[in-house]
Amino acid sequence: MLVLAKRLDDIGANKGIIVSTIGFQEGARKIAEASGISLVKKDFNNPDSWEIIVPLFAVVTLGGSTESTEAATSDAPTTSPLSQPTKPISEEFGQEELRKRDAGLRKLIKHSLLTTGPLESDWKEVLKRWQQEKKSQFWSRIAIRCLCAAIEARLFVFRRMAEQMAPLAGVQFEAEEMEILSGERLVIKDGVQTKRPKWLPFPDSLKESFRLFAKASGAIVKIDFGTVGFGSLCSTFDVRNRLMHPKKPFDVEVNARDIDTAEQGIDWFNKTYTDLIDQCQAHLDQAVKDKMKSGRGPILS
Repeated sequence: MLVLAKRLDDIGANKGIIVSTIGFQEGARKIAEASGISLVKKDFNNPDSWEIIVPLFAVVTLGGSTESTEAATSDAPTTSPLSQPTKPISEEFGQEELRKRDAGLRKLIKHSLLTTGPLESDWKEVLKRWQQEKKSQFWSRIAIRCLCAAIEARLFVFRRMAEQMAPLAGVQFEAEEMEILSGERLVIKDGVQTKRPKWLPFPDSLKESFRLFAKASGAIVKIDFGTVGFGSLCSTFDVRNRLMHPKKPFDVEVNARDIDTAEQGIDWFNKTYTDLIDQCQAHLDQAVKDKMKSGRGPILS
């Protein structure tokens, strides 16, 4: 699946088809949805049986799900910060420049989903195994690692998208904010300027990722980070760090309390993540409507 997705991108094609007689795993479906690949299941014993798993013409939406082109062209709005974030919202760019930036952002989104899709699929598969063997230390450790990896991938996508969306929205980031978004900082040593990684502790990384994504869309979003859920999520990352860098014999153990804490943390993350998207989407939708009514001025202010 990844090979075909890469090939389509290399040659500039926007559609591909894979036919299988055994079906497709969830991770493959997400990659297909993100890459414009249609998936078809063929019953080997029935020549007339064709099951379309992912339609040929589909619109990728926020959660990686798809809509048929019929649904996408209905009267219902289909825009989302992930699928259609780049209407002509800043008048400092000409139409050609806007199209180039739009294409660049869409390519970034597609490539990002190739990362988040498999990681989230890993998490779901591991979760199933852990539910079958809840006393297994092996599956408990893997579950914590996969959960944290999937969340970090989502935050990475948020930061990359914010970096690409801001110019289209007429938003300017401060130099320190750009370091956070790019993950790099400039350092001068012995008169030579070099780049070094820009690292933030997880709590700060999450806060800044959410804040900068909202800023890039022009929205003001208030998030309560003083909740038990946020603290639980941070504690889960502490457990992940302990597992990855053990200092004592029992640092590699995951107990029942760690699992309960992780469940509270992921519940908070999912709700907050969704609320953030909804608020940014509502702002963009209203901005588009206002722009269409006025016919002048930048969409985002």
